[in-house]
Amino acid sequence: MRILNRFLGGVLDAGLWPFRGLPSLVGLAFVALLTAVFVLLVYRATSNQDGIAAVRRSIVASLLEMRLFKDDLSVVFRAQGRVFKHSLRYFGYSLVPLAWILVPLMFLFIQLDQVYGYRPLEAGEAVIVDPGSEAILPTVQATDPPVHLTPSDQRQRWRLHCHPWASLEDRTCLA
Repeated sequence: MRILNRFLGGVLDAGLWPFRGLPSLVGLAFVALLTAVFVLLVYRATSNQDGIAAVRRSIVASLLEMRLFKDDLSVVFRAQGRVFKHSLRYFGYSLVPLAWILVPLMFLFIQLDQVYGYRPLEAGEAVIVDPGSEAILPTVQATDPPVHLTPSDQRQRWRLHCHPWASLEDRTCLA
């Protein structure tokens, strides 16, 4: 699994290399566009398009029936039941493409979290750290006594402050 993670991380890093000097939103928009194209192509290739079209026509027919016979309550209720039944069939047709799409997107989201989910502290920035986190560096000092986030919380946390004179390498003090 570690080899797969490193490989996928390298592929994502190579794909995002042209966007490294730009705001994060630009890289995420590029990944979103590629992901949307991938999902549409996989959905088209793995779904039963004829079945989906038939179910969609049935749903539209039932909706038109409800609108046409809106004065007859029994007809409207039967049409609503058919819309619900056809919606379940439509959802069933979507399960096969979802199974094909879910695993690649899961790996993509894990890699995107590694790229965009964390950042080092800026000089002078304060943060609250859980005591089970990584070792605290000497350029970080506790500015307040330990705190509890809720009255029933038994774990202590500390508000830390990164010294402005800390070097760039020493400021990676996130938990």
